[in-house]
Order: sequence, then structure tokens, then C-alpha cells
Amino acid sequence: MVSSQPQGLNLERLVKSAVNLLKIVRSETPDIIVALSFGKDSLVTLDLCTRIFEKIYAFYLYRLPGVKIIEKYRRLVKRRYKNLKKVMMVPHFDLSRIFRNAVLMPHWRGLEETPSVSFREVEDYVRLETGVEWVAYGWRRNESINRALIFKKCGGIDFNACRVFPIWQWQIKHVYAYLDMQKIPRPPLLGRKNQGGFDFHPEALKYLRDHEPETWRRWLECFPFSPVMLCSEESESHAI
Repeated sequence: MVSSQPQGLNLERLVKSAVNLLKIVRSETPDIIVALSFGKDSLVTLDLCTRIFEKIYAFYLYRLPGVKIIEKYRRLVKRRYKNLKKVMMVPHFDLSRIFRNAVLMPHWRGLEETPSVSFREVEDYVRLETGVEWVAYGWRRNESINRALIFKKCGGIDFNACRVFPIWQWQIKHVYAYLDMQKIPRPPLLGRKNQGGFDFHPEALKYLRDHEPETWRRWLECFPFSPVMLCSEESESHAI
């Protein structure tokens, strides 16, 4: 049960709506996959799914394996949810573009031969490994124009693609209110504004440099030009 809520958030109504969407999927399958970035939205989505489904299989798309802050939250969710059977660590599909275009690295020989990998191919790989068709995502319609257009067509559930978006109508205040009420630790903001997870954003790189020096060393082995991005970002900040 969701405990008492701040007035004006309509959180109880939004939770009921999210649960109803998940119950539609539950009528077709007892199990579900959750796309887990360990950001705020995916943590809420995971928590909601554990109420409805017998078995949960999550997957995380990494840019670099073994980042300590990610492993911390991986352990947290595995301890918290008994019906979470596995958290798969899968290379991010965007790494194929990153390596082909030598982003933050020299043009090493053979990079242009890196195979192209799509989001759908990664999703289908996880389906094949788990034997589960339906995937839950923590996407929200007010995050971007593209997502708003997606939800204008599907309204939170895409039967053709076997995807469900239980918190698609939520605002960021609802997400944080839910995390606090369920006593789920708020994840740090490692990427773009109001987003969790870990990507090539300067704030994420600063976190590695300042808090995980060993991980930062491994990161530089793959992406040795990263300090240039940080120097540029910090120079712009000082200039403002």
C-alpha cells in the first residue's frame, strides 16, 4: 500500500492507473522484464512490477561494466525484491555507434568494422535469454517530445511491441514522492538534468573521476579523450 501522500500530487490515482496497466499485461503472462537504469523512473517501475508479477527479470545497459554506484543499486534491488530473479548486465546498444565513430577515443584501426546494434536487437536478446515477451519501461511523456508522441499513439501500452509504460503520466514530483513513501533510496543524478543512470554526460564522468578513481582509470583505457570533455565543461562553468 502507498502510505499518506502530499496534497495535490494525486499519487494514489496515478499508482492505481499504473497498476491497472500492469494488470492488463499480467492477464497474458505471469512474468515480465524491466528495463533498469537504476535511475528514479526505472526504480519506481520495478517496484510497481514486483507487486503484480510472479517473476521479474531486469536488464541494465552498461557503457562500462563494474561501476560501483551501479553495482550498489544492483545489490539493493536484489536484496529488496524476492521475485526479482535476475539483473542482466548487457552492453549498451549505443556503444556500437560510439566505437564506430571513435567518440572520446583515437581512431583505432578496425573501429569502422564495429557491427551496428539496435535498441530492438538488444531488447530481443533479453527476451531470448529470459523467455519472457513483455518489457516494462520507466518512460514518461513529459520527458521529451518524442516520448510524448509515442504515448499519444499507444497510451501507455504497446501490444504490438509487447511494451508497457506504467508511469507514463507521472511527473517528476510524483516519482520522488513514491520513492520516498516506499523508502527506496533516491539515486544520484549522474547524467542529464533530472535523469539517473550513467552515460557520457560530463556530470557522470565527474562522478567517476571524483568518487571512483579505479573505475575512472578503466574508463580512460576505453575513452582516453574524456578529460578533454571535462576540461571544456569546467572552463565554460568558470566563464559564466
